[in-house]
Amino acid sequence: STGAQLATVRAEAAAAKEGAAQLSQAAEARTQQLSHAAAAEQVGRERLRAALLEAEAVRVAHERQIAKLLQHAAKQSASLELEALARAHSAEHQSDAAQLSALREQLAVETARASAG
Repeated sequence: STGAQLATVRAEAAAAKEGAAQLSQAAEARTQQLSHAAAAEQVGRERLRAALLEAEAVRVAHERQIAKLLQHAAKQSASLELEALARAHSAEHQSDAAQLSALREQLAVETARASAG
């Protein structure tokens, strides 16, 4: 009977040892999975960081381009305003010249009348 008990205990011990070995293997496999997952997460974070840096660079480039376009538009607007002022001044000058010419003609007519009369 003692031999049977000893055999049973040995069998249970062997089964427990086998179970412990399986648990150890499962724990090791799980540790490797977690390690791989952590590495993949790190790669993902680095890719995200790189994408964010690229997006920021694109945003800055667009802001610079917009600033240049606004500056160009402001220069064009100022140029058009100066052109309009020059046209208006030229039109005023032509109008003044026409009035002066009319006054000269009228003066010539009046002088001719005065000389004839």
